[in-house]
Formats: sequence, structure tokens, C-alpha cells
Amino acid sequence: MGLERTLLERLDHAQTEADQKSLLETLENNLKELLTTCQEEIKDLPKGYGLLPLNDVFSNSAEPIDEIRKAIREKLKNHESKLAEIQVNVLSVDRSPMFEIKAKLASSRFPLLDTLIFKVSWDKEGHTVLKPSYSYKEKARREMIHNSIKKNLKNLFNTRQGSVMILPESYGLPDFNDIAQFSDPTTAICQAVQDNITQYEPRLTEPIEVEQIPDDNQPLDLQFKITAQLVVGKNKPTSTISFTTATTESGHFSLEE
Repeated sequence: MGLERTLLERLDHAQTEADQKSLLETLENNLKELLTTCQEEIKDLPKGYGLLPLNDVFSNSAEPIDEIRKAIREKLKNHESKLAEIQVNVLSVDRSPMFEIKAKLASSRFPLLDTLIFKVSWDKEGHTVLKPSYSYKEKARREMIHNSIKKNLKNLFNTRQGSVMILPESYGLPDFNDIAQFSDPTTAICQAVQDNITQYEPRLTEPIEVEQIPDDNQPLDLQFKITAQLVVGKNKPTSTISFTTATTESGHFSLEE
């Protein structure tokens, strides 16, 4: 059941990431239409979409930049329900103005997303030029990754090799109950743990070190320290992560960070 849970969690995580990407793409496309100043484009858009041509605003308003800023905020408030806590800031005040939209997602479905930032300007035809960037709640993201790795390793170490038909024979650890069959049991366990991490936990990379933690008070209990490099994403630096494992009275592995 633990292994099935891990596989389902991974599928659910992948689906959540796909849903988040789809939502952000939809949001970006909607903002481009909502804030366009191209009158030809506005004709085919829902009522209330689009801004006045910039030249008209600059010609007829005493404070054109502030008027555009207020219009952007009003459009977002009235027509974009996905956003909350909307702020619109001025980045450039010439006749080719640029604005910055900062907002939160109204939905709590994607708790790792923190702030959504969109830099808004317009091309010569009046089409919206949008440059999005997104910040994430790093602490929550890190905790989620660490907890996911811990769950995967715990299931991995508590699975006996060959016991799961849908997975390779090498998935899991050998049966160490008959420890006398190993000439050097500690080395054998450390190597098996390291091999499984290398094969089945791609978020941890070399150097992967597994060492026994001696306990004079409980010499029969097996405790190990695992140290590896955590890969958090493409083109991002790795960071060192450590876990401590121990065997419980039932023979199962526990895992602590």
C-alpha cells in the first residue's frame, strides 16, 4: 500500500503541475486580451475588454499615466477573477509606458505560488506585450520536496527486493533477517541503500554517502546517515541534504531529516 501511495502521489503532483501551468497560460492570454489597446482586436473581444488607445489618453488627459494605471486595475478587478490583492505600479512614464502588475492567485489550489508579476507594455499596433514572472514560497516548496523524498525513501527501504511484481527486481532492499549470510552486513546494507537511492530517487544525486551510526547502548539496532546532493530543478545549484535511518522493533526502516 505504501508503494501504491507513493506512485499515486507522484501522479497527483504531476497533474497539479500540469494544471498550474495550464492556469497560468490561460491567465496570461486573458490579460493580453483584457489590456489590449488595439481597436480592431477589441471588436472581437467580450464586452468590457480593452483599453482606450494610448495616444487618445495622452492627448485628452491631464494625468494620462495615472489614468492608464487606474484603468488597468479596474479591468483586472472586474474581469479577472483568478487574481486577488492586485497592485498596479508604474515602471515607465513616457508615451510608451510600462506598468507592473503584482497579484496573488485567488484560488488556494496551488499553495506554493506566492506572487504573480506581469510587466505590461504595448507594441506599435496596440497589442499587449506581457512579460510574466512568478515567485514561489521557497520554504513551503522545500518542505514539500523534502517530505516527498522522505516518503519515497521510506517506502523504498521497506520494500523487499522482488516483492513487487510491477517493479524491477532491484527495487527495494534485500532481506537482511538472515544477516549471517553476509560476510560484512554493514557494508552490504550501506551499499544496497546507496544503490537504491541512485536508481530510484532521481532528486538525489552523487556524491551519495551512506554510513553506519554506531550505538553502544543498542548495538543490534541499525542506524545509518545518508548524505546526498538535492537537485531542485534544471540549471539550479544542488544543495546538501541528510537523512538518518533506523530500524524499528518490527524490522522496518524509519527516516528522519
